[in-house]
Amino acid sequence: MRGDVDDVFAKRQQRAFTLIELLVTIAIMSVLAAILLAGVTQARAFGLRTACTSNLRQLGFAFQMYAQDFEGFLPHEDDSYGVDSRWFEALTPYLGGDGTDHRLEIKQCPAYKPPPDKASKKYYTYKFNSRLEGYQGSPDFRKSDSIPNPSETVLLYDGVAFAGGAIASTINGKWGSIDDYHSGGTNFLLVDGHVQWHKEELKDGYDYGWPDDSPGPFIWDP
Repeated sequence: MRGDVDDVFAKRQQRAFTLIELLVTIAIMSVLAAILLAGVTQARAFGLRTACTSNLRQLGFAFQMYAQDFEGFLPHEDDSYGVDSRWFEALTPYLGGDGTDHRLEIKQCPAYKPPPDKASKKYYTYKFNSRLEGYQGSPDFRKSDSIPNPSETVLLYDGVAFAGGAIASTINGKWGSIDDYHSGGTNFLLVDGHVQWHKEELKDGYDYGWPDDSPGPFIWDP
C-alpha cells in the first residue's frame, strides 16, 4: 500500500514538473515571437521609408530634367497658371514616358493608408513648398539656380493627406501640413535633389514642433 502511494506521488511530481517545463517553453516562445514581430514591424517601416525616399529622389530627378527643358524654371506649385504647369502633372513625362501619371507608384508616399471608409486611394501626400514661389516678393515661377542654399531648402515633403474628416487635397503647403509617416519623422526633398529624413520635434503649440520664425533645420522661404 505504501508503495502504491509513493508511486502516485512520484507520478504527480513528474506531471507537475512537465507542466512547469511547458509553461517555461510557452513563455520563451512568446518572448521570441514578440521579438520577431517587433523586428518584422521595424523592417517593414524601414522598407516603406526607403521606398518613399526612392520616390522623392525620382521626383527630384524629374524636377531637374524639367528645369533643363524650360530654361532653368521649375514647374508651378499649383494650377493657377493651368494644370499643365502644375508640378504634379508637369513632371509626368519625366517619370517613365509611358503616358501614366504614376500617382500611386511615385507621386504618393507608400506609408500612407487612407481611411477604410474612403473609396478613393488617390490622395496628395507629397506637397510642394509654397514659400518658394509668389511669397513676399518671390516670382511665381522660380529658376532653380536662383534659390540660395539648395541643399537646405525644401522642395517637396511628406504632407497630411486626410485630416479633420476631409481630404487635404492641396499639392502645396508649408510645415504646418507635414505628417510623420516614418517612425515619427518625415522625408524632405531638398532643391539640390537629395532626400533627408527628420524626426518631429515635439513642442506644445507648434506645428511639427517648429515656430513660424524658425521652421526646423531647413529653409522654407529662400
